[in-house]
Amino acid sequence: VVCYNRHVFELRLPQLQLGVRLTDQLCELCALRKLNLHSNNFNGSIPDVLSQCTLLRSVYFLYNSFTGNLPAYVFNLTNLLILNVAHNYLSGKIAAVIQLFLWSIDLSSNDFSSEIQSNFSTDSQLQLINFVYNHFSSEVPTSIGYFQYLQYLWLDLNQLYENLPSTIANCSSLIHLSV
Repeated sequence: VVCYNRHVFELRLPQLQLGVRLTDQLCELCALRKLNLHSNNFNGSIPDVLSQCTLLRSVYFLYNSFTGNLPAYVFNLTNLLILNVAHNYLSGKIAAVIQLFLWSIDLSSNDFSSEIQSNFSTDSQLQLINFVYNHFSSEVPTSIGYFQYLQYLWLDLNQLYENLPSTIANCSSLIHLSV
């Protein structure tokens, strides 16, 4: 736990195998910037109360047992730069616009389905997209070409069809591509 001026800025409790649901009392940490709760076997849905943590910059919920949809409010956290919810049991659609301020989004090894949404922000700062091992069944959206800072793109082990859009050539920073 990292505190400054009587406020919790970082809550890092990784690999403790706590095995419970997240508490609504997280909203009391109004100054929280970094939330790292990976490998704790948390279950249930990601609580809506996190929408009140508007200063969050990074969320690491990987290697837990979260279920249900990824809450749409996650994409309205305007300070959020890193979102990692890999290796859970999250499902449904990614229904919101992936905002321009995100640097990294890792949704790998979940049960997301339907299409990869084409409503990415055209001014995106995304550097890493990892959607590996889900059930996305669409073509890769042409809007992927807006990501001038994109370095890593992992989309394999889904049910994607069609070839990559020609706009992928606009991703001039791309280092690794796996489809």
